[in-house]
Amino acid sequence: MEAREDLCFFPAHRLAADIAAGTLSSRDAVAAHLERIARLNGRLNAVVSLDADRARERAREADAALGRGEPWGPLHGLPVTIKDTFDVAGLRTTYGHRLSGRNVPARNATVVERLVAAGAIVLGHTNVPEGAHDWQCVSPFFGRTSNPWDLARTPGGSSGGAAAALAAGLSPLDIGSDAAGSIRVPAHFCGVFALKPTENRVPATGHSVIPGMLRPFRRIVCYGPIARTVADLSLVLPLIEGPDGHDWEVPPPPPMSPDSHAPRRFALSFGPFPLDDGVRRVIQGAAARLREAGHTVDERDPPGFDFKEALDVWGRILGAEVGGAMPAPLRVMWRAILGPRYGRSAWSRGYVAGLGGGMRSYAKALERRDRLIGAAEAFLSSYDAWLLPAAATAAFTHRRIGARIRVNRQKVAYSLSNGAHCCAIGVLGAPVVSIPAGLDEERVPVGFQMVARRWRDMELLDVAADVERALGGFRAPPAHDVCSSVLGER
Repeated sequence: MEAREDLCFFPAHRLAADIAAGTLSSRDAVAAHLERIARLNGRLNAVVSLDADRARERAREADAALGRGEPWGPLHGLPVTIKDTFDVAGLRTTYGHRLSGRNVPARNATVVERLVAAGAIVLGHTNVPEGAHDWQCVSPFFGRTSNPWDLARTPGGSSGGAAAALAAGLSPLDIGSDAAGSIRVPAHFCGVFALKPTENRVPATGHSVIPGMLRPFRRIVCYGPIARTVADLSLVLPLIEGPDGHDWEVPPPPPMSPDSHAPRRFALSFGPFPLDDGVRRVIQGAAARLREAGHTVDERDPPGFDFKEALDVWGRILGAEVGGAMPAPLRVMWRAILGPRYGRSAWSRGYVAGLGGGMRSYAKALERRDRLIGAAEAFLSSYDAWLLPAAATAAFTHRRIGARIRVNRQKVAYSLSNGAHCCAIGVLGAPVVSIPAGLDEERVPVGFQMVARRWRDMELLDVAADVERALGGFRAPPAHDVCSSVLGER
């Protein structure tokens, strides 16, 4: 059992390499993860719509194919999970939406199809909040997901099931989606790595949060991997990026620039939004370790980039696109409930304004966005990456949506605490890697965002690998095996 448990904390690239080399069978890798899911998932509730029988059968096929000298691809025989907003053929896919409880897609989403074509084996879906629209993870069908570091806390949202599964060793790899921090906040809360690629680098085909509606997201929303090492992110991005003949806004990926192993230069900003002192200290400590490793870290903000304006522009653009896809009565209702539901703040005000605006208002927001992108791109031309917090606090205890969050000595609107840091950066459409920075005083993870210029995703991942080396990489929850101390199974 102990050897099997160890497999469950191997990074995806090592598992794939061992399977390809014949030192590990796909059947053993799949069995180890299914056994761990069976033991731990009842308390975590991270993996939903488990597809165990098909996973075991495909693992047998993978081993047989390798025995014939017929490798399927770089992920041959690797078990993975998929966020429950991406279609998986033959598997219940709910999008976290009450209208989709019985939905079983006939075909895979593009990113899923590309992983499967590369040899991956889908174990099941990971949990999402209702409509994938929350920074906690409570599905109307499957209930609440908990954080492996502390079951009383949320793993974040909307890719909360994915991040929890990665942290707990239930899966080595997942794919998430991110408009308001849905990849970055869970990675920060659970202490794992993640990539939000450049906008439109990865196709949206087969991803949904509002079934049966017009496609609501043309900008800002991105799709990318969640894993336990930067090497895993670098392995997966080339497999899922590029045009698919359906999402026509996706261009061919640009060529990668040569990597530089010279000491890196970083900018560090904390921005104007509320930030917990403990989170600040952990990020400052990570910056100090980067300096000790020979890198430069300048604490400064980009000239001409206004964080508060960026948050407002994010809301106006996303609100306009979501509202434009809604029937008029639903749009009116959503405008009325958005602030009360998520907390009245600059985040919700911009979103509500976007929902109620017309084409001229939308065009103005896009023009303001262009100016903000220009300021950030000019700033980043002098740096390898820009470091920022992902949220105001570390993972907080489970609570109702919209409840105010205590940040230091004040209570802050739910949407401002959880959404402001990621959304102000998300408006840029730039690539962002989420990096674990360390643990706070309560021994739960703190991460940060690492941003680069648009389309410099692979170069950013090279930089992230240097940061990973300097900071020490992924840490499993207490005692390596979460069941021993957190879940009380021993």
